Amino acid sequence: MSNLKTFLYNLKSRKKRKFYLDLMFPKDDYHLKYFGHQHGKAPRKFVAEIFPRIKKYQLINIHKYFDLDPGTSLEAKELVELISIAKYINAKEIIEVGTFNGCAALNLATNLPESTITTIDLPVDEEVDINDIPEKDVNVTDRNGVGRCFKGTQYENRIRQVFADSMKLDWNTFGKKFDLIFIDGCHHYKYVKKDSENALAHLNEGGIILWHDYGQSEGVSKAVDEVESMEVIAIKGTRFAIGLNK
Repeated sequence: MSNLKTFLYNLKSRKKRKFYLDLMFPKDDYHLKYFGHQHGKAPRKFVAEIFPRIKKYQLINIHKYFDLDPGTSLEAKELVELISIAKYINAKEIIEVGTFNGCAALNLATNLPESTITTIDLPVDEEVDINDIPEKDVNVTDRNGVGRCFKGTQYENRIRQVFADSMKLDWNTFGKKFDLIFIDGCHHYKYVKKDSENALAHLNEGGIILWHDYGQSEGVSKAVDEVESMEVIAIKGTRFAIGLNK
């Protein structure tokens, strides 16, 4: 048993044990309030602590706000922070794993007029073997609704929809690297790990990775906690974890 584990084990007071555990792994009231639990070991900071000048980039336009699904979509606050971060780093090439209804892609394209967004989701007309994935981790929308928010809009020509199983997708076929990589696909550990490996290999210098559902999903949190080549911070008050160059 490690010295730390021995120390905690020998503490007779539950209050003292909880105090030290909370000190080592600080909790986020947001997760405890809405989900009753919190996974992950990453330190937690508000986005303005990570990017002190980000308030300059908070003036944004939100499209299809009422298309947000509170159960699975980004929350409005998360959408604002995603776009603000993208504007802060002046992201030109963006890739999203997990299109869902296309609301995130639409709003990124709206607020970053010089950007190109690539967004990946499972094939609509093919069977994908996800039988071994627990239902809570699948994170799949109605196949007919994939990307519906940006379809037919003036921004669609800057959004490239890719239908593929991200576990099998060869990112080299894109022929480029990305400034912002947003991972919000299947929440199973093996998928998030694979998506993260692809992201790390195709990230531009100074680029950022954002994972959604960190803290809420055990699979996402475990995979993100294993990323060692970046500084990973959980953004307080959201389900985001952000990966920054060390």
